[in-house]
Amino acid sequence: MPNLLYTSIINSIVVYISLMHPVLSEDKQTYILNTAFWEPISTSQQDGFFDLLMKEAFVRAGKKVVIRRPPAERGLINASSGIDDGDGPRIANIQNMDIYTNLVRVPEKIIDVDFIAFSKNPNYKIRTWSDLRKYNVGIVTGWKILEWNIKEYKSLIKVKNPNLLFSLFLSQRVDVVVIDKWTGKNMIDKLDLDGIHIHDEYPLATREMYLFMNKAHMNTSAEISNILKEMKKDGTYSLIVNNTLKK
Repeated sequence: MPNLLYTSIINSIVVYISLMHPVLSEDKQTYILNTAFWEPISTSQQDGFFDLLMKEAFVRAGKKVVIRRPPAERGLINASSGIDDGDGPRIANIQNMDIYTNLVRVPEKIIDVDFIAFSKNPNYKIRTWSDLRKYNVGIVTGWKILEWNIKEYKSLIKVKNPNLLFSLFLSQRVDVVVIDKWTGKNMIDKLDLDGIHIHDEYPLATREMYLFMNKAHMNTSAEISNILKEMKKDGTYSLIVNNTLKK
């Protein structure tokens, strides 16, 4: 019995150390990727656009992948520190930030994304970032393109996720929320919100979005980039887009 107890204690210590200090290796077969996006880019069932795209790409590389949706800022930190293996889709210049020094960009882009405003007033004229200066604005913490560009506002509220973001309309705490087009439209349907105007005629920004991986996975990053190019050529990419985003 003492030996069994000793063995149990040792095993627990080993598990704890492995969790606190993950081993980064190109030989690993299961990769953990984070995403700040919700439906339809990523879903809890992992059948969104990004989920399916990454699963197929990593399968072709002979690897498995698990997609997680932590808070947006936490996802970047975990990927850079090596707790997780990657994060995406993200804007291209994330890697230029001093705080995420261990992230490298997978060269082949994932998708182009429109970032737009949503409001309860169709008469709002929101065509540029500076047009937000008159309004109480809501965004999701960790969405860097929004944090970097929204500098003028009446007030700014940051929340953890898109669900909380659009719930701000219900509590009348904001005039405008800013997020990507697909997530915003989905949240309107999910929360059954009435009278929300989608200002998509003038996107505040359209950006190429990429997968970023911890620099310990340089070889895998290059392989995934080449596979993404192949998927675009052989029609797999378009099929995933049609079955997720174009629905």
